[in-house]
Amino acid sequence: MIDARLITFVDLVKTKNYTKTAQNLFITQPAVSHHIKTLEKDTNVKLFANLKTFKLTDEGQIIYEYAKKCVLMYNQLEVALKKEGTSYHNIKFATTNQLASTVVNQILLKWIKDNPNDKISMNILEKEKMYEAICKGEIDFAIIDFPYDRNQFNGIPLFDLNASIYASTKNHLTNKAKVNMEQLKKETLVTDCANSGIRLMLDNALNKQNSNVNSFEGLLEIHDPVVMKNLIIANSGVGLLYDNFVKDELKKKKIVKLSTMSSANLTQKVTLIYSLESLKEKSNEYIADEIIKMYQKIYA
Repeated sequence: MIDARLITFVDLVKTKNYTKTAQNLFITQPAVSHHIKTLEKDTNVKLFANLKTFKLTDEGQIIYEYAKKCVLMYNQLEVALKKEGTSYHNIKFATTNQLASTVVNQILLKWIKDNPNDKISMNILEKEKMYEAICKGEIDFAIIDFPYDRNQFNGIPLFDLNASIYASTKNHLTNKAKVNMEQLKKETLVTDCANSGIRLMLDNALNKQNSNVNSFEGLLEIHDPVVMKNLIIANSGVGLLYDNFVKDELKKKKIVKLSTMSSANLTQKVTLIYSLESLKEKSNEYIADEIIKMYQKIYA
């Protein structure tokens, strides 16, 4: 099985603290030190250039990259062995705050209904935390709406999400057949925070119009799609929302789609990503196919 010293080394690089690593791994602090010293002795490599900052040497970085892969594969092997002979799926995944509130929650509800014996764990994580969790084997895959590093992850396209600029039915712009950018920029913009999938799409669309989020009269950056939607309904501003997310509000005439930014392609790709070293490729491919089928049934 995996050399325990590699697990200790990977955890120490993350925590940058011998005591925390000892606590995480349920071993003593002297044991952590012993693992690092013997690993250096057996590999004939000095792992850390500076023990105060825990900066790695060039050779230490090489060992760290391989050690991360070993830990990931070991974690996945343990899960695979535990699952052998079971009739259910044990799924651990992450998604973005935006997707969790818009479409993933509906897909998850249908999945649970169709597969009541499955064990599911969903985390809502920022991009870097998500990447780290995949690489450490803490989650099997992530469902994202932003570009990803193809040198680090495999990706399976799931579906496209269309988005539009929305305003409250109380907003004066709803009386206009078409709204130009100069009229739009006199409003307060309600948007997700920088680097989220829908924000990246908005930024790209505004760039094509020689504008940016700071061109608007006001700016509300809200990292919660439900709050964003409610602010727009309350006429506190206008903003870009995924169309699927506001179907009910459109029917109830609480919100209106503005005819603007027509030259921009307001479509975002949703992708399932997983580690290049994953031992669960076939399982992830199966799950991706099922997600696509469920999405089509829900939003047909």
